[in-house]
Amino acid sequence: TYTATYTKIGNIVKLFFSAYSATGDIVVPNYQLWTGLPFTVAAIGTSTVITEDIDQFARQGYASVGGSSFAVSACGSATGTNQLDVSITYKTT
Repeated sequence: TYTATYTKIGNIVKLFFSAYSATGDIVVPNYQLWTGLPFTVAAIGTSTVITEDIDQFARQGYASVGGSSFAVSACGSATGTNQLDVSITYKTT
C-alpha cells in the first residue's frame, strides 16, 4: 500500500510518503520513480528513506524530488521490511 500527503504553505511543500506491506517484502532493488507531484519542484530536494529496521543501515535509502517526479533509491529488503517512510520539503516554482 502506498500513501502520500502534502502540506503547502506559500511556495514551500512538505511531502510525506509511506509504503507498507503486511507480508514484510518491501524491496526497491535500484530505484523507483513516481510522477505527478502536485507542484513543480523549483530546486532538487533530497531526503532519507527510513524503514522500521532503523538498526539495519543497509535497508535505508535516499529520496529526491525534481521537476514533477519523486524517486526512491535502493532500499528495504525481501526479508522483513514492512514499511518505508519519506519526508521531503521542497520549494515550488
